[in-house]
Amino acid sequence: MKKNLVVLICLLLISTLFTGCQFFLHVSFYGGSITGYVYEDYDGNIIIAPEDMSTAGYTPLAGVTVRVHNVLGSGIKELEAITTTRADGRFFFHDISPGYKCLEIQRGSKVYEIRLHIPKSKIPMSYWATSHPKVHYVIIGIDSYPNWLVWNDKEKKSMPVPNYDVSARDALAFKSVFVDQNRMSGTYYLLTNNNATKANIRYAIEKAAWAAGPNDYLVVYFSGYADRDVWAGGERKPLDHIVPYDGKNYGDINMAESTVITDGELEEWISRFPNKNVTVILDVAYAATFIDGEVREQSADEFELLALKNKGYTVLAAARTDERTKVSPKVGSLFTLSLIKGIYEIPDSYITAYQLFEYARYQMQVVEKVTDQNPVFEGPQNRVVYIRNPYQWR
Repeated sequence: MKKNLVVLICLLLISTLFTGCQFFLHVSFYGGSITGYVYEDYDGNIIIAPEDMSTAGYTPLAGVTVRVHNVLGSGIKELEAITTTRADGRFFFHDISPGYKCLEIQRGSKVYEIRLHIPKSKIPMSYWATSHPKVHYVIIGIDSYPNWLVWNDKEKKSMPVPNYDVSARDALAFKSVFVDQNRMSGTYYLLTNNNATKANIRYAIEKAAWAAGPNDYLVVYFSGYADRDVWAGGERKPLDHIVPYDGKNYGDINMAESTVITDGELEEWISRFPNKNVTVILDVAYAATFIDGEVREQSADEFELLALKNKGYTVLAAARTDERTKVSPKVGSLFTLSLIKGIYEIPDSYITAYQLFEYARYQMQVVEKVTDQNPVFEGPQNRVVYIRNPYQWR
């Protein structure tokens, strides 16, 4: 019996479920619409594609019934919308409400079901699902911090974090290679500047975890401001943290603590991923403090703060605990640029975190001859961070 190959590319999709099928699935989020094309290939397999693929020799299927159901808490399905494919095989839904859905594609007696989740947030997102392992990405770059002050020695006063126009650029460059040039990437969230709030970062990590299969990988990339201490209200508190866009250190120290992302909070969020195949890339000053193994107090209402060290995750830190990072305004960070170059230079189909780290370290220390920024690696060496696409549209 021939296997039914089902490929769906649609809008506003996070998670999928097929039973007894091999499949590829690419989705991207925008608004409240779902669209795709239904074809039959040479072997009679059903293909649901993102674009017109009739030139590839596929036969468009007209009159195929496509339904969107709300999935209630009890698992009961409630029909929300129904349509049929046009002569060119295209179907389209608009104004689909947020929530858990079941997309049904019915041709004759055969029904293919895809579970999906449409979020309330309109964060840009794209997703390739496949029966093979894939890599999900949460990519964060922040240059602008309107409510976070740092001490300026020259001016002898606290001033907003300097905007070097680097981090958002780094995040976009990272995404352009790791996601855009890799059709087998899974979910991705790109959060830059005002989109990179603490709530949105947590949401992106948790939804990537929700979308992941049991053998998938997660990469969390952060470029922005970080420190080993929180300063606010004339007080200093040791606390490894990265700062989201809405971080605020006006007022008292407790308020400042609540607006940053500690290493313990980050560990808690990524722990929801279905396995330990998680790599965190920190292109920040003092990045290695996230893997120093120290347990530091966070706030009175939390049990304890757990750093990322010895948790089974992989961390690529751009610098040691006492080092700052090399950046060039309007060009980018040397560490991120070295990671990106490694994707082009390492020929393997599956690139691990350690391979990429070793390439970046060589590029920085041997080629660029940098002596005061030393990247640090922690965790298992075999975590995959990039999969070249061995599965091509035909």
